[in-house]
Amino acid sequence: MMHKVTHILGAALVSLTFATGAQAANERSNRILLAQDNCFAVGQSLAAERGVTLVAAEATVQNGRSVCKIVVLVPATNGERPKRQVVYIPR
Repeated sequence: MMHKVTHILGAALVSLTFATGAQAANERSNRILLAQDNCFAVGQSLAAERGVTLVAAEATVQNGRSVCKIVVLVPATNGERPKRQVVYIPR
C-alpha cells in the first residue's frame, strides 16, 4: 500500500514539474513574440521616418542589453542597388 502511494505521489510531482516547466516555456515564448512584435512596430516607424524599406526586425541582445535589430534597404542613386543597413535601437 505504501509503495503505491509513493508511486502516485512521485508521478504527481513529475507531472507538476513538467507542467510548471511547460508553463514557464510558454510564458517566455509569449514574451519573445511580444518583443518581436514591438521591434517590428519600431522598424515600421523607422522605415516610415527615413523613407526606406523595412526588411527585418527582431529582438536580440547586444553587449548584454536588449535591443531591436532593424534591417532596412536605403534607396541608391544613379541606378545602383539599394544599400542594406542594420540599425540597433535600445528597447
